[in-house]
Amino acid sequence: MNSAPWSVCLSIPARKPLLIFSKLRNPGRLAALCLMFAITVCGAWTTASAQTKAATTTILAVTSGGSAVTTVASGNVVTLTASVNAGATPVTPGQVNFCDASAAHCTDIHLLGTAQLIQSGPNAGTAVLKFRPGIGSHSYKAVFLGTNTNTASSSSPSALAVTGTIPPLATTVTINQTGKWGAYKLSAAVTETGNTAPPTGAVSFLDTNHGNAVLGTGTLGAATRGVNWTTVNTSAPSVAGVSYAVADLNGDGIPDLFVRDYFGTYDVLLGKGDGTFTVVGSPFGPSSETGSFIVGDFNNDGIPDVAVYASTGNITIFLGNGDGTFTIASSSPSLGYNPTAIATADINGDGNADLIVVQQGSSTSSGGQVVIFFGNGDGTFTQASSTTSLASVASSVLPADLHDDGHVDLVLGGVGSSGVAILLGKGDGTFTSVASLPLAGEATPVVADLNNDGFPDVVFGAAGTSYLTVFLGNGDGTFTEVPSSPNGNLVVGNSLAIGDLNQDGISDVVYSNGNTTGVLFGNGDGTFVQAPATATFP
Repeated sequence: MNSAPWSVCLSIPARKPLLIFSKLRNPGRLAALCLMFAITVCGAWTTASAQTKAATTTILAVTSGGSAVTTVASGNVVTLTASVNAGATPVTPGQVNFCDASAAHCTDIHLLGTAQLIQSGPNAGTAVLKFRPGIGSHSYKAVFLGTNTNTASSSSPSALAVTGTIPPLATTVTINQTGKWGAYKLSAAVTETGNTAPPTGAVSFLDTNHGNAVLGTGTLGAATRGVNWTTVNTSAPSVAGVSYAVADLNGDGIPDLFVRDYFGTYDVLLGKGDGTFTVVGSPFGPSSETGSFIVGDFNNDGIPDVAVYASTGNITIFLGNGDGTFTIASSSPSLGYNPTAIATADINGDGNADLIVVQQGSSTSSGGQVVIFFGNGDGTFTQASSTTSLASVASSVLPADLHDDGHVDLVLGGVGSSGVAILLGKGDGTFTSVASLPLAGEATPVVADLNNDGFPDVVFGAAGTSYLTVFLGNGDGTFTEVPSSPNGNLVVGNSLAIGDLNQDGISDVVYSNGNTTGVLFGNGDGTFVQAPATATFP
């Protein structure tokens, strides 16, 4: 939290050293003064380095087809536009989260998307998210995350009703019996497959031996959502994808794919909105750029860009043109040796997207390091003056505010024998290492709020066993492991993702174990139960 400077009135005797701490506006930081002479200090105590942040206001507009809406038909693209101002001045740069306003916290399944405030032009100070909402009643809000010079702010909730019906793909009725002669009981279950409203109404029990005479009727009770997999019969693009990211690359509100393929090139697949895609191709730069990538808005124009690292020792920035094609930036950051992971977040609080890169310390070192490249807001970057050393090279990096202090922290996966390592950010590109999470091995973690307390948690499949392991965040950078039961019996493999699969407002886990994909339903407390449905791929 931010607070005013302390007011003090002290009389200090001469020649007696005294260490005095003055609380600054930046939380968690203290300035120390060692006084060696007689002095009386009265009044409000401030420091030259303290900065007063400008108050901001955030307003959310909900439109479709260029007009403000509170109701739309299913299938229409809706545009959420957040306008952030400090007084009458548009705020830029900065980041805006678009959230489900009905949720207690804007995390994971309740976060619709994040966008940069546009830097210049007639739309300066606005951030935009386009998407196609599902049928039902919704409430949205925009949250400006704040910067070093501007306070955070949130919009008022905006309601949106999406009308329409989706017919079920299939309806089945099963009958069950219990008891015996004289105490016989029939029950029925109605299952509808498809993203539909729960079935309602009554079920009649018929005696098929006597002209379908009605034995009795029963009213359907409350429905329980499940999950199932449906194979979509499409002419799938011939892209041998190795890794991919989902983003709206052409601004039509339909998710697209940016893919790194088996042959070391990059492909864009533009979504049609029906589960099929059109391949744009791979005119994305030198063939040497065969490493991992991250999607973000690096020049603050509201269009997704891509940062790619290569083992040749550099990062290439692909600036999005807004139609699914890209232009290579004129300059790109230089790396050290053998990069292994990349992520993006606003590390130093200036509102621009920065890059986080994990790489090997040197060609002869078994250790690793985290290198920060501060974004300048125009697609160029400046490397931070210091790096953070690791005991060994990490295979993944995830940014999150684990310490609840407004600074970006890092969760590192696959850090040798230590497994998952935690680095707490100081807000200036440097980090403090804290104890690693046990049992992780080479696991790749996922960060999500699994118990809806607003603090990020960490989940992964424990190495060697692939059993689901969950550590709940305490909000101070420390974690508490969830007891092994029932999680200790859930085998999930090492590839995980988070989503609300049964639409109950609780985070679920989607896992891949070899060629099998399955779901674990969350209980809302960090524990999970196995869903019956799995999908097996060739």
